[in-house]
Formats: sequence, structure tokens, C-alpha cells
Amino acid sequence: ISNTPCRQRKNDPFDSAPVTVRISIRHPRVAGMSIEGAGVLASYDHATSHLSVWTSTQAPHLIRDGLSECLGILESNITVTAPDVGGAFGPKVQLHPEEIIVAYVATTFKCPVKWIQDRREHLMTGFHARDIHVEAHLAVDENGHILGLRARALCNVGAYSSFPFSCALEPQTIGVGLTGPYRVPHYAYEGLAVATHRCPTGAYRDVGLPLCPLITEVLLDRLAHRIGQDPSEIRRRNLIPTSALPMRNPAGALYDSGDYHQLLETALKRADYDHIREQQHVQSQTQLESHVLWN
Repeated sequence: ISNTPCRQRKNDPFDSAPVTVRISIRHPRVAGMSIEGAGVLASYDHATSHLSVWTSTQAPHLIRDGLSECLGILESNITVTAPDVGGAFGPKVQLHPEEIIVAYVATTFKCPVKWIQDRREHLMTGFHARDIHVEAHLAVDENGHILGLRARALCNVGAYSSFPFSCALEPQTIGVGLTGPYRVPHYAYEGLAVATHRCPTGAYRDVGLPLCPLITEVLLDRLAHRIGQDPSEIRRRNLIPTSALPMRNPAGALYDSGDYHQLLETALKRADYDHIREQQHVQSQTQLESHVLWN
């Protein structure tokens, strides 16, 4: 990976920023474990040319669209029913290859066909998520105000692109949410979907968005440590004010409402932040004195 996470831009704030911090974060691959695995039953009525599918999905309309495209059957001739689903949270929003196969066999042999996925099959061939390496670089002025953020994400998306969101789902969502609730005047992001021999990736619990605060908040903590400022103060200086709302972040996401400064103050108060920081200071001094005595 290059030392420059994203290609240089004209008037790049990183060229003149008095302070910069960078991080490199790797999130491992995960697999959603719903109570009930996937399962599908398909039945074809030859007289009416109508395909009926019952499947453990959270998106029956998307499954209908996918089956129509793959089997060459009009959407109006396909009915997809989602019965009680024993958990979903993303992995059941994609079109499973088995759903296509079962429907195809049912239409070919004109008989009902059923397939039930066991736990081993779910883990080995289901849709996974994450498996991402992100390099991020933050530029700030001498007072800790953000001047620019740039990042590059390498996403291991597996061997195939999943329907309907494609392999671009995770790289795209990371880029949309990376600036968080902060003012970022200059932003550059590059997301790469890398094909490998692993299982395809898909939607799972907000997709790439959980990585965004992990990256941004760690950058701000490192910034606070670098310039000797309290982490809470760094956030106060960079949060989007209510007067700026509604607004779109650099990636185009609409922030229609909210009071981020008040939310921060409420969180600090409920966490008894001042007391926690005091305890950290005492602990740090104790460790320092012990180190001096030991040496």
C-alpha cells in the first residue's frame, strides 16, 4: 500500500497543514449468524406459467427481480413470499445462488423443489462482510480544526459480485460516512473492491458504516494526543453546528437535523467525563512515578 492513501489533489491542504495524523486499520471478515439459515421452496404451475417461491429473505421484491432476470420469466409471473424469517440483518437481502437453482429446477421438471441450508453451509457459502484495510490521513491547523481528510479502503469482496448491491456496496458506504458529524472542508476517498477466492460479501448491519467512527474517532484521539488537547475539546471544535443544517457532507449524504454539540455534552455528563479524565491523570502519574523508582 502506498504511503499516500489517495491521489494528490490541487490545493491539497496536506501540503501546508501544520499537523497531520494517519492511521492504518484492518477489520477482519465476519459472517452474520441468524437463528435460521436460508431456505427456499419453489413451485411452478405449468398451466398458468406462474412461479411461486417461498424463501427466508428480508427482501422478497428484490428476489423476484433477480429471479426474473436470471430465469427470463416476467416479474408478473413470479410470486415471492417471505414467511416468518428467523433473523436476517443483511445476509438475507441478497439473491442466493440456491434460490435461482431451486426455482430453475422447479420450472424445468414441473414439480415443487425445496432446499434448506444448514449451519455449515451458511458459514461456508453465505454472504460475508467487512474484511477491510483502511488507511486514513487527517490534516489540521495548529488549533486542531480539521483542514482535510483522505482515505483509501481495500475491501476483500470475494469471488463474485452479489445481487442486487454488487461488490461496490462496502467501498461505497465507507466513503459516504467517513466524515461523520464533523466539518471537513477537503475530502478525498478511494474505495477498491478486490476480487479474491473467498465468499462474496454483501449487506450486514449498516455495511461499511460501522468502520467510519472507528477510523474518524481514532484519528481525532491521536490528534488530541499530538497537540496536547483534551479529546472532547477537539470534537467541540469540529462538530457540525446546528446553524449549518440541513447540509450535505462531502460525499453527498444529507444531514437534515440534529444537535451534535448538545449530544456531546449530554454524553460527557452522563459518563462523568471529568471524573474519568481525573482518574486517568492520577493513574498516569502513578505509573510514571513507579517507572522512575524502578529505574
